[in-house]
Amino acid sequence: MPEVDNLKKQNELLNLIIDRFNKEEIKALCFKMGIDYENFPENKSGMARELVAYCRRQGRLNDLERAIGEKSSNYSDSFSQVTRRDDNQGQVRKNETVTNSVLKRDRNLPGKKFISVASVLILILGVIADLFGVWDGVKKIFIDEAESTTPTILSTEIETPSSDFEQINPTLSINTPTVVLTTPNASAAIPTPIEQPTDSTQNFVPITMVNNGYVFVQVPSGTFQINSADYFVEEFWIGKYEITNEQFVTFLNQVKPTNSCFNDRPCLDYPSPNLAIYLDDGIWRAVEEEKDHPVVEVTYEGAREFCQKVFENGDLPNYFQWVKAASWHPETNETTTFPWGNDQPDQFVANFDKNNDGTVPVNSFPPGQSVVGAFNMSGNVWEFVAVQSNSLLRWMGGGWRSPKGSINVFSADSGSIVSEDDIGFRCASEE
Repeated sequence: MPEVDNLKKQNELLNLIIDRFNKEEIKALCFKMGIDYENFPENKSGMARELVAYCRRQGRLNDLERAIGEKSSNYSDSFSQVTRRDDNQGQVRKNETVTNSVLKRDRNLPGKKFISVASVLILILGVIADLFGVWDGVKKIFIDEAESTTPTILSTEIETPSSDFEQINPTLSINTPTVVLTTPNASAAIPTPIEQPTDSTQNFVPITMVNNGYVFVQVPSGTFQINSADYFVEEFWIGKYEITNEQFVTFLNQVKPTNSCFNDRPCLDYPSPNLAIYLDDGIWRAVEEEKDHPVVEVTYEGAREFCQKVFENGDLPNYFQWVKAASWHPETNETTTFPWGNDQPDQFVANFDKNNDGTVPVNSFPPGQSVVGAFNMSGNVWEFVAVQSNSLLRWMGGGWRSPKGSINVFSADSGSIVSEDDIGFRCASEE
């Protein structure tokens, strides 16, 4: 294939994988290349995106191209006929020499059957290897030790799952709510932080804990800068992910079935055509396909009461806590423009500029997480921060429709009473 720049090649590879492979075939492709896919998103497009992003970081786009070509001669032939982007209209046009029979996926390809059988054999091999205590050796042979880009979740509260995805929508433990909003829920589990083992491949290893079934990451105490001014913030914990539709539904059913939060404000702007939450015979439910997406159309009162009632010592993060968690490196004391550094955003690190026509699952874009381990602090949804009484509300970080210039960590907007389809929240705790 002619030499092309990395950005063009990674986009072509991404589109080809999404068009030609199912999830099991993508996993088989990862295994063939020695890539651990356990921390990739569960949906096909997210899995494909993270595979291409990893290969880009490791300089392995050519290896990925070869692996795709080896899966089937049809895949190789179709990829050799490179699609061309019309710079004037921004539309992708297929090379006229590519026939319809090649462009349409043949569901009866022998390669697909082979991949399915191979996936089963791989699973059986892993179980047998684990039983005989040799799985660590197998992993060292087949899995690139430098691949790990997301911290491992450690917790004494619940069993550690095989991937971050399984942690997103835990069952919340909520008893009868207290009347005073500042009183934490007594039934919430007291978090026990656990320091993770040192990884020689990175200077700072994030620390996680589980509070009432929800994963938090630690932000150590220290001084950081905003516009050349120094600010000291004590140690605190912030949600690894934005609060999801399913988590907010649990809160409504167990604490606020009438959808009324403090100041007699609704917790959620219901009904709304933009909501993935609905009322079914008195029971709040989340749309199945968007259970793991961030809740939107939530009010400031609903967001703050959720954090205070569900989590021990919980609340919305304040402005300084939010910016520190999104931009600060505890080892170098550097403050960056974006959670991943100072490089401009692209489709591999954030959801912005209507790239996905809406929200995406809260565990998307591992390469875009902040140094302390918080996901999607740029893009996907703007996030409420706590403000003083009678102050204008403030939300941070940009959302799924925000342009590139509006998703840096210092991007903020403000207003009075507001709920929108691109504003959500995450929670924080000071201990």
